[in-house]
Amino acid sequence: MNPFVSKLGPSPGKSALAFAVGTRFYGVALPTLDRLAAGLQEGAENAAEAGAALGVAVTNLGFALEMYLKSLRLLVGVDVPENHDLWVLYKTLPLEVKASLEKRYTELVAQRDPTTLFTLSFVVEAAEEGRSQQPEFPKNEPVKKDVPNLLRRAGRLAVTWRYPHDSVPLGDRYSPVQNFEHSHLRLFCDALVEEIRARHPRLSE
Repeated sequence: MNPFVSKLGPSPGKSALAFAVGTRFYGVALPTLDRLAAGLQEGAENAAEAGAALGVAVTNLGFALEMYLKSLRLLVGVDVPENHDLWVLYKTLPLEVKASLEKRYTELVAQRDPTTLFTLSFVVEAAEEGRSQQPEFPKNEPVKKDVPNLLRRAGRLAVTWRYPHDSVPLGDRYSPVQNFEHSHLRLFCDALVEEIRARHPRLSE
């Protein structure tokens, strides 16, 4: 038994409400995320031309992931902490729930052509002149894409993208290079939807 899990009893009504809110956040995010996925070159141009729209999309994806995780917690009867960190919300789920969710995610990843899975690397540029030079984008080293490692890196996704100005150090012009793991975070979001619907069949109606 996970010592950090507090069993409260299932709350399907609250779970359905959280699921509905998450679905609306996801719906706002999808059009821009789909444009990014249309092709890497096209996606890069869209991101450059509509950085604010991308920020809104990724922020809403972060909100969707948060609400889906909270919906799942309510559905399986564990407490929902007052926390927005995706890793915190995930790591204290019951072991069998995490195993089922990770299996769904792994299957979704395996169904995709690996050449279509991508991460967007970016910097935030402040409008005014600053002392920092435009950073060089390093060659991306392979990182583990399993659920725990993915969520450790993306735990504060909505916060990071909601306040892009905070990523630029005071007096500088550019932020450090940051990564948005577009494909794998979307697939994890889809795995969450599948898991919740499998446990709460009325949500599939």
